[in-house]
Formats: sequence, C-alpha cells, structure tokens
Amino acid sequence: MSGWNRQKWGTVSVAGDEFASDHGLQLAVRSPASWTRTYLRWAALADCACALLAGAIAIQLRFANQQSPGSYLVFTAALPAFWWAAVALSGGYESRFIGVGSEEFRRMLNAALSLTACLAVLSYALKFDLARGYFMIALPCTAAFDLAARYQFRMRLHRLRRVGLRMQRVIAVGHAPAVADLVGMLRRDSHHGLSVVGACLARNAPLDEIADVPVCGGLDSVPAAVKLLAADTVAVLACPEMNGIRLRELAWELEPPAQICASLRPCSTSRGRARRYGPSPGCRCCTWITRSLPGASSF
Repeated sequence: MSGWNRQKWGTVSVAGDEFASDHGLQLAVRSPASWTRTYLRWAALADCACALLAGAIAIQLRFANQQSPGSYLVFTAALPAFWWAAVALSGGYESRFIGVGSEEFRRMLNAALSLTACLAVLSYALKFDLARGYFMIALPCTAAFDLAARYQFRMRLHRLRRVGLRMQRVIAVGHAPAVADLVGMLRRDSHHGLSVVGACLARNAPLDEIADVPVCGGLDSVPAAVKLLAADTVAVLACPEMNGIRLRELAWELEPPAQICASLRPCSTSRGRARRYGPSPGCRCCTWITRSLPGASSF
C-alpha cells in the first residue's frame, strides 16, 4: 500500500451526524461534481462584485462633497482582488461547505476580520494615511453584501435540491438495516445534496433492492457499482467486514489517475464526540472532516 501514501488527499462532503457518531459513517469521494466548480466560480464572481460595490459606496459617502483622491480609486479597483484572496485563504471556496451549516458564513467573517487587520498593518508599515471613514464603510459593507449574496446562492441551491438537482450520487455500503436508515435520512433532508442511487450490502444479503434503491452486490462490487451508476460518492457504514485497511483498498480502487480521493472517518474530540462544523438548526446531518494536502497544495 505504499502507493496509497503518495496520493493527494482532499476534503469530503457530508454525512449524517447520527450515523457518524452511532454507526461510524465513512465517505470516500472520487471527485467533485462539475456543478460544484461552476457554483464556486459564480460565488467568486459575486464576492468580487460585492467588494467593488462596497468600495464605490465608501467613496461616495466619504468623499461626497469633494473630489475623490486617485489613490482611493486605485484601492477600490484593487479591493475585489484583496477580498477574493482573503476569502480563499480563509477557506471560503471549499466545496464541503456548499449548502450546509454555518461554516461558510463564519469563514466569510474571518476573511473580513483578517483583511481588516492586514490592511491596518500595511497602512501603518507603509505610512499610508488611509481614511478611517472609507475604511470603516468599505470592509463591513463588503462582508455584509457578500454574506447576503452567499445566502441567496444557498437558498437557490436548496430549491434546486428539493427537485432533485445539484445532488451527489451516492453508493451506500454496509448492512441492510443501516443502509435503509441512511437512505431514509437522506431522503427526508434533501438540502445536504446526497442522493443514494445504489447499495452494496455486507454478507451478500439476498436482496434485489432496499428502500427502493437497487442492490448492486456485495462489498467486492463497489467499484463496479460506482462505474455502472456514475456515482461520485461512496458512503461506507460501519461494519466488521469494512475495516480501515479494506476502506483504504476500496478508495485506492475507486481513484482514477490524477483525481482526488478522500475518506471521512469518525473523528473524536476529548469527549469522544464526532467533530462537527455548524449544523443547521433543526438538521444535524452535516459532519465534516478535513484531510490536508501534502506540500505546496496544503499552503
């Protein structure tokens, strides 16, 4: 398995918190859906537009009765790039936060605070007298506008998911009762974006379908089922037959060349609870675990 250690790891999507803590839900993700990349491109474009609009408003309010200094026009033109970089460094473009939890919004606020601190330090170091009125209007407005834009993006995504669009295709792996529970939970809550399209059951259970989901065979049939059903996610429910070594072998089998493979495993804190990022009120179906990319990709 030495080749396993050379692979790049990414971050993975969502899993049920109930299953992560009670059944040890694990996920192996082959590659992000194409719609995810499009969504993040539009989010980045909205981020830049919000920053430019906030800068223009700041100039209008701060220099309402006088000519705007050229330096502030240049800074306003550069503000979208600064804001995009701050959001990117804060993890605001990570696909695992799309559509669920409050972590996406928290990272936007972190980006605003970080950019404010950086600009204050640079202004002091370069002895550039940045008008506090402009400064205190541009950055809060940028954050507020962008939070509103991201919220609208999320609401539109939830509307699409309610009609079955923008979903990840999932192969559920495990024992029949646990798979049936997972299918029912994911159907009740569509906003997380997971749709079970097939199941591979442990111990080769003699079933043709479970919870109206076709059974594609046993644990050894997972790679074939992924290819047959064009799935991009494999949800592995805890079972004795699928230990850590077998899970790594499965992820190795699923990963085509030059694509990212990731695994979500139970992650315990000092209290033994699965680590969660921002579950939505009334829905605890979002558990996120991060794996770091090696070398320059991690930076």
